[in-house]
Amino acid sequence: MVKKESLMNYFDTEKGKEISGHFFIDYTNQTEVSKNVYHGLWKGFNNAKLQGKNKKSWAIPYVNKLFQIWRGKGFFDERIIGYEERKNKAGKKSKYPMKRYRLNLNLFYDYAKERKVNGFSESEKEFLEHLFNLKNIRQGIKDYKGNVNEYICAVLTELFFIKTANAVMVGEWMFKNFLNGKKLSTDCTNKKFMEIKGEKKLFIPNGQNYEDELLAKNKIYKVFKEKLEKLLSTGIKMIMAPIEFKVMVSKKTGEVIVPELYSKDISEYFGGLA
Repeated sequence: MVKKESLMNYFDTEKGKEISGHFFIDYTNQTEVSKNVYHGLWKGFNNAKLQGKNKKSWAIPYVNKLFQIWRGKGFFDERIIGYEERKNKAGKKSKYPMKRYRLNLNLFYDYAKERKVNGFSESEKEFLEHLFNLKNIRQGIKDYKGNVNEYICAVLTELFFIKTANAVMVGEWMFKNFLNGKKLSTDCTNKKFMEIKGEKKLFIPNGQNYEDELLAKNKIYKVFKEKLEKLLSTGIKMIMAPIEFKVMVSKKTGEVIVPELYSKDISEYFGGLA
């Protein structure tokens, strides 16, 4: 059993940051992470210990250790990418699912709880999980020097507390559009909002006029931002996110045109958010 106070420390070690970063970017497994983080060591161990065996599924013990700890805490989403045929001990062939794992936001919710921040509501979690499902935001951790939770906090700071050059608070714009039943394209293949499949989100009570609906949205947003503000004021050691948002504002209507995400450090264009 891992002591509660030491659980998050695994994200702070140099290798812990690197391992968790790979699990955060996209769905992967222990073998793939081992190859990336411990390439020379993984190759050497495989050659020495697994001669004549299937070397494709082996992983560095420390990667396995962190994976098991985080999986036990519910920090992973799981995806089956296909099936492979294997022989059991009796020599009978069976199909086994090929599973891949990605760090979800449960680690962040635990992190916030440890800092006495009231739990996020279901609608707030839906927004956060949509935000951190955007591929370019996930990929931004490649150029980040802190741990996963610090990166999440840095992105939220960039979105909700730093205005762009043309005075747009991108996080507020995204959050309120999400309340309207609109979300951004996960794979960044177009420049338009995509309607959420199914019924329109009903975070705002039905039957209200525009002014009441606007007040309701502003109240929901204010509560959410207060939680973020409390979390980000708890002495978090945080490096700023290696991203920035550039937006255009319509001269005719004053409305925000979909923002684009850039890397600050290497000036590499990652593609539009939507």
